[in-house]
This record gives sequence, structure tokens and C-alpha cells, in this order.
Amino acid sequence: MFKSILDQPDTYKLDKSKIYESILGLPVQIENAWIQTSNQTLNTNCSLAKNIVIAGMGGSALSGRIIRSLDQYILNVPLEVVTNYRLPNYVDKNTLVILSSYSGDTEETLSAGQDALHRGAKIFCITTGGKLLTFAKKNKLDHYQIDPTANPSNQPRMGLGYSIIAVFAVLTRCGFINFTDHDVKDINSFLAGMTNQFLKETPLEKNPAKILADKLRDRAAIFVSANHLNGTVHAVKNMINENGKTFASAFDLPELNHHFLEGLSFPKSLKEGLHFILINSDHYPKVIQSRLAITRQILTKHGFVSTVIKPESTHPTLQAFETLYFGSFLSFYLAMLYRIDPGPIPSVDYLKSQLSKPE
Repeated sequence: MFKSILDQPDTYKLDKSKIYESILGLPVQIENAWIQTSNQTLNTNCSLAKNIVIAGMGGSALSGRIIRSLDQYILNVPLEVVTNYRLPNYVDKNTLVILSSYSGDTEETLSAGQDALHRGAKIFCITTGGKLLTFAKKNKLDHYQIDPTANPSNQPRMGLGYSIIAVFAVLTRCGFINFTDHDVKDINSFLAGMTNQFLKETPLEKNPAKILADKLRDRAAIFVSANHLNGTVHAVKNMINENGKTFASAFDLPELNHHFLEGLSFPKSLKEGLHFILINSDHYPKVIQSRLAITRQILTKHGFVSTVIKPESTHPTLQAFETLYFGSFLSFYLAMLYRIDPGPIPSVDYLKSQLSKPE
């Protein structure tokens, strides 16, 4: 009987970068980050901040995007994610700026840090080391130095447990959200309960992540989501790009309904190359759920293949972590189907090396 590539043990020898181990490490990352940051003494009076900016790039910005999407449920002050060299003009002494760079050497984030310092903003840094850690220590800034033991791949996109929870902890200490030990236990308990179905030992026919990866083979993934799941879906899309080396894009409702649907007619070849993944949730307003259902009808009418994914957990924050966990496995299995190591990012590394050359 034919055995899928994903059910052959030798396939996983491709993962020389230990991405799979990092995926399984998410609950440990969450627990460790919470223990290390929840009781941390903060020198800055961040509770007086009137707005929040999270500055980071790539994988280091994903935690900000996830929290930004949850803001209607957990935040009581404005929050913006900045992925650029310079901060918005409104940033001043009343702004809490969280600088996130896993390596500590991201040039855009370091530039934003200098900008924040110049404007007198309240600053918190999240990093494993590098220039950002030096910057934090030199200027006596509050910071969390990640100990990445539960991220053996050492890829920023696979260390989200650290960065997300560190931000949760800081915002809790500042009085902007209420995140507790109980919340950490709930998240990890739920993740533990869903892990077995995603393991590489679980055969394809019983493994939702393998099943969807198989459907996505030789197709681009187009994600559709709304509200509290937009940030997580952005993170999953990034993992599909970086781990799966696969084209993926993400659109959010209701905005998608005001332009995208008219772009489905041409080129005709699109129908053979795309697979739409619609992320539904009982926490979406009824009108959004209706929009998602009608959107799928229109996609089907135009001849596009689609899959609906619906988180099983009951709270928006839990659903964000559930979707992130599932998407991490999905991106990994895509890489295995294409018989590549999901860790290296040669094109990104090439770009950085070219930028670092003197002009």
C-alpha cells in the first residue's frame, strides 16, 4: 500500500535545523517567558503611557501583530506595530515603545530604538542578545533577554512563545491588560491536548496539519481571516513563506469583500495554482461569519478550491495560540513534502549580506 512521504520516518531527516523541535517547544517557551518576565521589576513608569508601539521586523514583529489583533478583547490603550526604521510622529514621553529583535542586530529595530530614545519614550527591549541588548544595558533600559533553550532552530519565527508572552507580561505589569498564571496554564493545557494529532508519528489520514499540507502541495496558500485571528494568520503566512518556501498571502474580512472578489476572473490559470484557507470562529460577529460563508460561495463559483478551518477553543486568546500551533506544523509538513530543510532562509540572508556591503 502506498505510504505518504509524510508517513515515512526517513523524510524527517531533512529537518537538520530542528524546526520540528522548536514547534514542540512552544508550550515551554510560553512557560519560561512568563516565569522570567511576570515578576520582573520595571524601572520606567510605563503605567502612565497613553499609547504603545511594538517595533520589530519579520518574525520579531509577529508577536506585536498577534497582540494587535487581540486588542479589542484585552487592551485599553492604542497599540501600533511598526516595521520600519522610524517611529510614528506621535511617539513621545507618553509612549511605551517595545523593541523586539530576536537576534538583537535587526537594523530597522535598532534605528527605531535610537528614535525612541531621542524622543524620550518609555522603552522595553526583547532580544537574545546582540546590539539591542548592548543598547538596553548602556542606556539602563528595561529588557528581557531570551534564553532560547526551547527554540533549538534559533529562528525568530519559531520563538514566538517567548516574544508574545514577554509582551503580555510587560503590558500586564504596566496595567494595560490582565494576563495571569491561570491564562498561561489554560494555553499550555490546551496545546498539550491537541499536540498528538499533529505529531509526525500520527498518520496523514488522522493528522489535520498533514492533510492540509498535502492539499497545498504545488499551490499557493491564500488565507482569509478576521478580527482577533488576523495577527496569527499573518504569522502562519510568514511561516509558510519561510519554512515551507511557498508563496502565501493573507487577507482580512470585511476589507477583502470590497475589492478582492472582483479580481478572481483573470488570469484563468489562477484556478489551478491557488488554495484558499478560510479561518472561521464563533467569536466573529454574525455578519463576519456570513461574509465568510458567502465569500466561499463566490470562490467556488469561480472554480477555486478552498478549505475552512475553525479553532476549537473557546476564548479569543486561546484561538490565537491554537491557530499558531496548527499553522506551525502545517508549514513544517509543507517543507517535508518539498523535501527541503525548513530552517535556512537563503534569499533573506543574501539580501542582508548585500545590504551590509559598503556602498
